[in-house]
Amino acid sequence: MIKFTLNPPSGYADSCLDIEFSVLTDYSDILNIELFNDTSGEKLELLSISQGFISGTCIGSCKNTDHIEGYINLFNKDKMNKKLKDQVKVDVRCRVTRRLDSDTTTEEAVVSFYNESQSLDAGLIPFDLIIDNTEIDIKNGIPLSLHLICDSEKKYELTIESEEGDIRYTFEIISQKGRTSFVIPSHILRYDLDLKKNFKRKFHLCWVQFEGIDYRKFMNRKYIPIANSRITFNSRSISLLPQKRNGPVGPLSNEFVLSHRYFVHTWKEFSSFGDKIDAYKPKVTGKKTQFLHEIQDFSSKNQEVSLMQSKTEITKSTKKNMPMRDLVSPSQKTILNAYSASFSKYRPIDNADKNFVRLARAAPLPSKSKKSGGCGCSRKKHA
Repeated sequence: MIKFTLNPPSGYADSCLDIEFSVLTDYSDILNIELFNDTSGEKLELLSISQGFISGTCIGSCKNTDHIEGYINLFNKDKMNKKLKDQVKVDVRCRVTRRLDSDTTTEEAVVSFYNESQSLDAGLIPFDLIIDNTEIDIKNGIPLSLHLICDSEKKYELTIESEEGDIRYTFEIISQKGRTSFVIPSHILRYDLDLKKNFKRKFHLCWVQFEGIDYRKFMNRKYIPIANSRITFNSRSISLLPQKRNGPVGPLSNEFVLSHRYFVHTWKEFSSFGDKIDAYKPKVTGKKTQFLHEIQDFSSKNQEVSLMQSKTEITKSTKKNMPMRDLVSPSQKTILNAYSASFSKYRPIDNADKNFVRLARAAPLPSKSKKSGGCGCSRKKHA
């Protein structure tokens, strides 16, 4: 008798999954197992087994045991189970060959692996969605208004997708028990859907369902279209609505004004746009403080322009070989003239250093006496 099981017994297509198998049978001296995919008609390769060894990549053998475990793929060379996409289930058959003493017996068992992506409830959306305006008036800045009705508090991920499936805008909502209303501003839709080019295209809403995992252990996303959720846009241009003075706890009072440094509201005493600045500073100084950065930028540009003009005038002047000292300011000329007389007294005289320089001649090297005869070796001449 064979007890053959698969773990897990079902899964998703396009998911990275190694399936664990377990075979329990009677005690045997030698136990051999083989696995077959009856749906595709191929003999499955064994990835690993708990004991024994694998012969020819497809036969698992072990001795003196009654069980064996290991891992397989539903289809050979298909770790992501892509071939499971068109199958409702896959039948895996296990053949066990047992040898006890001189007796040899063979038994088989079949187990089905089910595709959860093909289940009857795979495409059911767990909430009801109501769209107030299927044609969005983006020209006047009217947002997309949606209502979600469900029976539990849960986070859902929705997507506005083009009919071709090449443009998507994904957002998340946290539903309440009952009815949950929310809006999506029109300027966000215009930017993320690139309506400047695609405003004539048609879009629909999808519910994002997470199925299986990929090589990096991230969940796969499956986009399920929501019925009667087609939306269109009337223009490529947009009119932005004025911003409201809302704070963390409600509307802001008049004590808050716009900061002169950042685009946020702050207490008016911390901003030069406050009312109290004119109480202790002249009006002109107050304006300069308010537009401090603009004035600095404007003055720096004026300096650059004046410097360029002065350089242009000097270049166009008739004095082409004007010495650099003529470009010195009058105050610098006064200082240079005051100290030039004292400095000239100690200026070194030309050729004065030659009178104090003495050339030292090196002593001649002693001459070496020439040896009489011979080449310098120790051998005697005419020896």
